[in-house]
Amino acid sequence: MIANRDDYRFNYTHIEPLALSDDIPPGQYFQRKWISMLLKVAVKVAINSWKVNRREKSDADIENEVVSLFRQVFQQTLTEQPGTNRLNWRDRLESVVGSLVAEVPTAEKEVDSFLEAIAPHAGQDFSKSLAESLLSKLDAATPAPERKIQATSLADYEEQFQSIPLPKIARDFQTDDSFAYMRVAGPNPMLLERMTALSDRFPVTDEDYRTAIGDESDSLAAAISEGRAYWVDYAMLDGAIDGTYGPHPMQQKYLYAPLALFAVPRGDAPDRTLKPIAIKCGQADSFPVLTPQSGEYAWLAAKTVVQVADANYHEAIAHLARTHLTVEPIAIATYRCLESTHPLYPLLASHFDGTFAINNAAHRFLVAPKGGVNGVLAATIDCSRTFAVVGVQMSFNEWMFPSQIASRGVDDETLLPVYPYRDDGRLIWNAIHTWVEQYVCEFYTSDADVLADEQLQSWSAEIVAFDGGRVADFGDRGDGKIATVSYLVEALTATIFTASAQHAAVNFPQKGIMSYSPAMPLAGYLSAEKVVPGMTEADYLQLLPPLEQAMSGVNLLVLLGSIYYNQLGDYQKIDFSDRVKPFLEEFRQSLNQIELEIDRRNQSRPEYVYLKPSQIPQSINI
Repeated sequence: MIANRDDYRFNYTHIEPLALSDDIPPGQYFQRKWISMLLKVAVKVAINSWKVNRREKSDADIENEVVSLFRQVFQQTLTEQPGTNRLNWRDRLESVVGSLVAEVPTAEKEVDSFLEAIAPHAGQDFSKSLAESLLSKLDAATPAPERKIQATSLADYEEQFQSIPLPKIARDFQTDDSFAYMRVAGPNPMLLERMTALSDRFPVTDEDYRTAIGDESDSLAAAISEGRAYWVDYAMLDGAIDGTYGPHPMQQKYLYAPLALFAVPRGDAPDRTLKPIAIKCGQADSFPVLTPQSGEYAWLAAKTVVQVADANYHEAIAHLARTHLTVEPIAIATYRCLESTHPLYPLLASHFDGTFAINNAAHRFLVAPKGGVNGVLAATIDCSRTFAVVGVQMSFNEWMFPSQIASRGVDDETLLPVYPYRDDGRLIWNAIHTWVEQYVCEFYTSDADVLADEQLQSWSAEIVAFDGGRVADFGDRGDGKIATVSYLVEALTATIFTASAQHAAVNFPQKGIMSYSPAMPLAGYLSAEKVVPGMTEADYLQLLPPLEQAMSGVNLLVLLGSIYYNQLGDYQKIDFSDRVKPFLEEFRQSLNQIELEIDRRNQSRPEYVYLKPSQIPQSINI
């Protein structure tokens, strides 16, 4: 039977005009296991925050404060539920949080037992309310410095990791190699493009190029003609409205629209990596071209300007728009149009587990006015939401992984040898594609079978409809009609890849890279016009977030980047027909082999773990 269509209604006002679910449908709330994971991470974040900002407190005092904090988080929701008072939930909660704080071996079992005990009395609204409280109120409830403090050295940011491991990026983020590696293995490895001609907006000289590349016999023209020159252009961020933070007192944040040029040195070694050549901190002609010769702190500040732009593009477009908000309308159409007995339903359903719930929390709290994202990103929240809308209104077919790699001219491994996102992503895409193709061909033996499937055609039509999902360019011809088996395989592969691997690639670097503010600040605090040759260390530190802002970033990004709920290939809740079970087993074995291959690759490159199958959730649920 088809799910109750009234439970899956499109809403176009949550983030106007995008198609999202009107509310969380029944059965799509966060599961207890997910809540358990979130609670455990939230306690770690709270402990770390107290240790950073209340260093005069003893461990016992911090434990008491954290227990009190989580009692408040649970208080309103549980006291409103009948029957919870006789559970002595306050005492049990104190024991659970105390165990997590002390990291006793039985802590996880205590959490699971506690949530299991209160579940019958709490209901689905409890999981929704608790998740929203943890996602939206944790930072506000943890202690903040009594006054705004500007860092006096990078050590101040390292000290924000007291009980949370300091990200490895803190060791080498200042180097040119690390900065260039972020373009191919960072949180947003989807913007680098091969340069086919030097832009008038970016007047880099041959002298600039030769000095940076370290080869007097090379030239920029040669690098372009040989396919060795690449760039990132953040022009779409130009004109953004800068946000503020405060209110004691209100201060300015800055978002930038830089350009950055990179090149691969000559040669045929397979480990030739990108080298940064030049950066222009804004689109206007008045911005100077900065290079490694512009001075240590001017160059470091210029690289930081690029990282600020990349972080904001990442959060609004690469992450929110092109994973969360792209998958949800397809999920809504699936539940509205496909019966549970339809062959595509079991293939797709588990890839939407938790998506409705986390997206509901996102638009209500995280990307809402005065929400956590508004506090730390550079632009106003209205501006960031506009970027997300623009990001969603892309071509579905052009955004498929192979297409977006080819369209940016970065698909040739001989020209750009080191690109972990591309190379590991190909392994995952091909594995999903093989699994989907084998599955689909068991049920559709010809294009005629696809055309004759009324539920399938209704599903694809609703995905593109103005009163449906509003997904652009879905279907063989982009009109919402699926005419071939081959396109059906591509569309399903793209949906599953986006809901699993693509989201993993952009979500989990939030903790592993972005939580350390100097490596990738979420906002700048110095005008781009002041990033000029001759800058001092003090000038550079003014560009970085004040410690209060950086701490908010740690709290939010560690929380969002730590939940690994379910795993790609895990269809435990799905009862597949015997005819496709061998294909599923083959898919899982393929993922195991990919894991080993990525481990092998990481022996000869800076580690890239975000597309390891063991670290790719099955669905977007955080």
